[in-house]
Amino acid sequence: MRCCVAVVVLASSFAGTCLVFGPAVLAAEPSSEVTLLGRTRSLTGIDDVLAKPTPMLFLETPLRDVLAVIQDRSDVATTADIQSLDDAACDLDETLVTLESEGIPLASSLDAICELLDLEWIVEDDVIEITTPVGAAARQMARMIDVTDITDDPESLARILEATVKPETWARHGGAGAIKSDETRDASTLIVTNSWQVQRGVAGLVERIRRCMAGPQAELGPLGVDGYWSDASNAVAARRALGSPTTLDVVETPLRDCARLVAEKAKVPVTFDCRELDAAAIDLDELVLTGSGRGLRLARLLDRLLAPHELTWDLRHDRLTITTLEAARGRYSVAVYPLGGLLKKGRDVSKLIDTVQATVTPDAWEGTGGEAFVRAYKHRERATPSALVIRHTSAGHKAVDDFLQQLPR
Repeated sequence: MRCCVAVVVLASSFAGTCLVFGPAVLAAEPSSEVTLLGRTRSLTGIDDVLAKPTPMLFLETPLRDVLAVIQDRSDVATTADIQSLDDAACDLDETLVTLESEGIPLASSLDAICELLDLEWIVEDDVIEITTPVGAAARQMARMIDVTDITDDPESLARILEATVKPETWARHGGAGAIKSDETRDASTLIVTNSWQVQRGVAGLVERIRRCMAGPQAELGPLGVDGYWSDASNAVAARRALGSPTTLDVVETPLRDCARLVAEKAKVPVTFDCRELDAAAIDLDELVLTGSGRGLRLARLLDRLLAPHELTWDLRHDRLTITTLEAARGRYSVAVYPLGGLLKKGRDVSKLIDTVQATVTPDAWEGTGGEAFVRAYKHRERATPSALVIRHTSAGHKAVDDFLQQLPR
């Protein structure tokens, strides 16, 4: 398999940088051990490392060398699941990565690389390991999560988690994962069994719900587990720039050069979904874009440029990614939408949900042939719902957010 991940960013201090590769990347030993963690919210002992902005510069660099650089820059052992990669015909020396980024958390760079290569990364014994989705799924782990502060009905929360965080991985939907209440404790506790990356998604959604419950709802926007509503400073700045009026004029400009213009205006790295673009026979230098606009939101201008070519954009892993419309329609993420202000005027939450589903992408929701999901979330059985938990595509989330923003509060 010969793949390439491409990321374009603003000109930076990378100019003239010489890469120094770290120690050789080791092959990871296969493991089927099931680990039961305590009530900690963290999945690793290297959270500080994963959250630290880590400069990257790779130009068609073999994946083996990429992992060596990550190990060198992070000072954390980085390995490859050789057996799983071989089974997927992914050669460490033939799989190429082009990545240039600055000010991005290491975890986000790992996410971007793995998503575009159809790989996964996990952390085991504080070692970063690159594997395949099949290899990751075979490494089930169990984790105990105390949810007493956010629910008195853990079974209801479990159903929401199964419907939103990688639904296909749970036994209820044909996978191997499971969530059950720990009835031996007085506290509301869930025992979650699934792969490391799914555990990461579950922990992220639980934390987003916790933040929604704790913060002044009038001051909160949507809280995404991944995707458009990342908390990273550059993603927050990018959302502000994408929503701001701007001027952009391009005439017969190659897609690659347009991406650089957008990166400069949005102050965010721009990634090309090379696998999907290659499948659609789109050449970054041969496809030219023409369009202009004054005083329009940058996001709208970008839509105008890309839509005629069946392309779109998404803000994921703290980067703006240009991909095909077809690929974007199958890529889902989860977000929590605070409800406090919307229900003060006597609105019934079930009617609000019906209105959202009937108005925003009506054919996309479960029950109408789609895979999008929405549920009201409340802390206590008799409490007023405090949030909507929604699984949707990036375009779907943006449409839901725009609709909710228009409602009087």
